Parts: sequence; C-alpha cells; structure tokens
Amino acid sequence: MLARLCILFLLCCSLLQGWAYQSVPSLTESTRRSPVFLGCSLMEGFRSNYVYRGWKLGDQVWESQFAFSGALDNDWAFSGEADYLRGFDGNEFGQTIMYGELMYYVGDECTLGISVARNWFDKTVLKSGTENGVHLHWSPTASWYIHTFAVYDYAQDGFYGQAAVTWQPLIFQSTAWVSTIAVGVASKYHGVSGLQDLMVRTGPLFRLGEAFRLQPFVAYYQGLAHGIDNHVSVGAWLTWCF
Repeated sequence: MLARLCILFLLCCSLLQGWAYQSVPSLTESTRRSPVFLGCSLMEGFRSNYVYRGWKLGDQVWESQFAFSGALDNDWAFSGEADYLRGFDGNEFGQTIMYGELMYYVGDECTLGISVARNWFDKTVLKSGTENGVHLHWSPTASWYIHTFAVYDYAQDGFYGQAAVTWQPLIFQSTAWVSTIAVGVASKYHGVSGLQDLMVRTGPLFRLGEAFRLQPFVAYYQGLAHGIDNHVSVGAWLTWCF
C-alpha cells in the first residue's frame, strides 16, 4: 500500500507540472438538463480514517471507485458505481459497494431517483446486505449542489436518511474551494433512531488538464447518537473523467 501511495504522489506531481489549468472545475459536470456527471470516472484516494453513516469503520483507508452515468432520453438518466475500501498497515477493515440509480428529470438541473445497492462489510460493526432508496439531486446554481436521500437497509433492519449541501465557489482559474455539510438521521438503523451524524468536509479542487481532478480535504464527523464518537479525517482523491 505504501508503494501505491508513492505512485499516486508522483503522478499528482507530474500532473501539476505537465498540465495547465484550462477551465472551471465542476463537481456535477452539468450537461443539458442533468445535475449528474454524464460519462465515466476512475478514482483512487486515501483518508486517515473512514466514517460511514456515523460509525468509524477503519483507519488509514485506501479507496477505489469506478462510476458511470448517462441519459436514456430527455426525461430519464441512470448512474452506477463500484467502490472498494480497505485499510492498510495491519488494518483489516474492508467494504465493497455496488450501486445503481435510475433518475427522472423533474426540472432543469433537478432529478428524482430510485436506487438499489449492495454492501459487503469485512470485520465491521455493520452487516452485509442490500438497501433500496429514493434520492433528490438539485443544482440551483453552478456553485451549489443539494443531495438528499432516504434508504432502507435490510441488513441493519432500519432507515437512514441524509441531507447534504455543497458550496463550490471558484477561487482561481480551474480551482475551486469545495465545502460540504451533511446531516444524517436514522430510524431503527442498526439499533439507532433519531439524529445520527453531522459531517463537514472542505478543501480545494484542482482541475488538471481536460480529464483529471485532484481534491485534498479535511473532514470532521460529529456523532449525534449515543455511543457514536467524533472524528477528524484528512485525505485526497485523484479522479480521471472520461
């Protein structure tokens, strides 16, 4: 894993030296009516610890993601992703996620979606299983993105919902500052009901050439339910969009 970190660091340095900033970065990459990125992306990243819906599952976590989405017609779009997270340096934590969503355009830059996901957990407090959910994605302006969702997790035998707001003002050419705040609520989710967790994440987003993004960040997780701790995490994501 240390070798992978070194390779990622060298790649980031070469990208910063080899590509000039060319255009304004965007988290949503809006195309036509959709607030959803249309295309494919590969992401590699790491974070000092990993908190999932209020529970800290591991330290020093490496993560990989493949995501894709597209438009079916003027009214419908789809998206999907596969995520793999694994602790290193003796940390045995692991999580694999397969996710798919079908979205309907209810207005410009606004979709409603239904999703199905499968989670595989390795040596965590949460159980492996399937969940179904409903989602709202809305980009009222180029700098704001809102995502709310509610899912029923059959393995945890309960509901979990979250409302998240992202603000992304441009600070330099092809550089933005991205800040996200999210609040989660649970109903009998792994035995917890009520307000679950608060997450605040902030950091710069660099667009490197036409295809690459680099996003270092620091995040704070505040447990709102009994028995859930507070955590600070630092990390970085490198994404290739195509």
